[in-house]
Order: sequence, then structure tokens, then C-alpha cells
Amino acid sequence: MANSFRGEVTLTHDGQDYTMVLDFNALCEYEDATGDSWNGFFERLDSGAIRATELRTMVWAGLRSHHPDITLPQAGAVLSSNSDAVIRAAAAALPPEKSAPAAKGARGNGKGKASGP
Repeated sequence: MANSFRGEVTLTHDGQDYTMVLDFNALCEYEDATGDSWNGFFERLDSGAIRATELRTMVWAGLRSHHPDITLPQAGAVLSSNSDAVIRAAAAALPPEKSAPAAKGARGNGKGKASGP
């Protein structure tokens, strides 16, 4: 079962669960397999200029951590049943930013008394 705190998502295909994670190793797997940068992948995905082979390769790379023997055609079959796999895995890997807490206290570095203007 996928651990959402670790950025993992569960993908189901033909009654079998697969765990996908877009961690640093997955991004390296993608780059090694394609010769392209992972950043370029996400730019093309965002612009709608992504190719099917790129999507399949990213899903394959994201599955390899938990399924090291998975093949590209198998990853493609999993992707066919989970067309939102990359979006879900990317969202899990990069949780929304939280606002920084407001600063408290007087100006300065905390040493001595604060002097007024």
C-alpha cells in the first residue's frame, strides 16, 4: 500500500495494486532512459506538448522503486488504467506550500535592548 507521507500513490490495473513515487531516483531513471531532463518533461506536460512515450517512461520510472522488474509495456498498461498517474504522483511528491509564520518580537538580532527610531 502506498504511503502518502512519502509521496507514494497507489495505481490499480487488472485487479493488482502498484505503488508509484516520483522521488529523486525516479527522476534520475527517467533522465537516464530518455536523455531528457525531468524539468523539461514537466514543462511539456504543463503546456500540453507531452508525448505518450514520455508519459509511459515517467510512469515506468516512478514504479521501479517498488516494482524493479516492471517493463515499459507493463508500465504503459498501468498508465492506460490510470491516465492521471503522473499528476497524482507529482502532487503527492510536492505537497502544497504552507505560509511561513509571521515574525514575532522586536526588530534586531535579539541581543540587548531594542532601540527606537
